[in-house]
Amino acid sequence: MGMVVRNLEDFLKQQQKNIEHATIGKEEKSPTSHLGSVFKEKELNSLEWGMSVNLFKRSNYRPSELAEVIPGHYYKDIYLSFHGHTSIAGFRFGEKGLDHIVISYIFRTQCKQLYQKDILRISKRILQELTQTYGKPTYNYPWNGQNFNYMWLGNVTYVQFVWDGGGSWGIQFRSMELDPEIKPLMKRLKRGW
Repeated sequence: MGMVVRNLEDFLKQQQKNIEHATIGKEEKSPTSHLGSVFKEKELNSLEWGMSVNLFKRSNYRPSELAEVIPGHYYKDIYLSFHGHTSIAGFRFGEKGLDHIVISYIFRTQCKQLYQKDILRISKRILQELTQTYGKPTYNYPWNGQNFNYMWLGNVTYVQFVWDGGGSWGIQFRSMELDPEIKPLMKRLKRGW
């Protein structure tokens, strides 16, 4: 082919390096990496559904503030400002990588206990921001004196903003493809919850 043997050896070595580099890249990419970030919130936009724990730890998501709760499966950020209010973020890694994120809001602000009126006031603002980001909720159950529940069903991500009137207040993100709990949840929704 007109190549000197020495040049051919260099060429083959370079091709082998390219193949190894391409293989490493393929192993490290998550199943949804071709889509770019699926999260619209700036706090989560370096994350992707299906990413491995290693990719998660190397992402731009504040790794210095993470606590490993269940080794290799669940990580917690104990102080995340999300939609303007302090929260605890939990990241679950299933068999296929990151599949569920829970943002649990803290019932205190500036060392003061939050009461129902405070939570509803803060929630109204968060709901407005979520609606601006995701559009009108697919399922809309406003505050009825005991709880509220808003759900957005996207093609890639399910988003739920809920308060049970007690100890559970926050936002959940679930992968529509990877979260094993999403199919039973969709069946319940179709039956009328």
